[in-house]
Amino acid sequence: MDLHEQKILFEQLVTSKIVQTEYGMIVLPVKGMQEFHDKMGFAENELCFFSLRLPECEDGLYNYYMGNFLADDVKFEIIEAFYYDTKTGESEEFAFGNVLVDSFRRSLLAAEAMFCGDIMVDNRGRAFVAFMISDDIGVRAILTFKPKTLGIPIFLEDSAKTARLWFNGEEFYYSPTTFFYVDGNYLPS
Repeated sequence: MDLHEQKILFEQLVTSKIVQTEYGMIVLPVKGMQEFHDKMGFAENELCFFSLRLPECEDGLYNYYMGNFLADDVKFEIIEAFYYDTKTGESEEFAFGNVLVDSFRRSLLAAEAMFCGDIMVDNRGRAFVAFMISDDIGVRAILTFKPKTLGIPIFLEDSAKTARLWFNGEEFYYSPTTFFYVDGNYLPS
């Protein structure tokens, strides 16, 4: 298959099926990406990716955090930990064990860790996300979503914007949500 045929196949299976609504919801056709992956003859361990840039995303800016979710809905796998020197801007990976993984997980689940709005979604529906645990410690994690669950609520740092990420088994979703404020004196009867 030449490059032109590959582009046509990608358009048919993937690009033409990406949806973005006027309200900001984005639907990525993971099943189409997997079909493209298979038709290209890629090995099982080779991955294809979508790049999903969330609103307010800027390079190097960690300004989102995750809200509460069910642990059974999303599995966190930390694949890399790194030290970031705030004075020089240099970073370096370091080895980590179960104690640090548990500490990182607690920070993620307690909404103490911020993440970058530049997310990579693979042909299996997993999200690759970078988190800053503190000013100088970061991790890269794979989020594996259990299909047909509520996924994860996410919030912009100042809670000005909220959204949800989830995977239904065939498509990966980013959908903005809204906070409603109801004055207790005016509840419907």
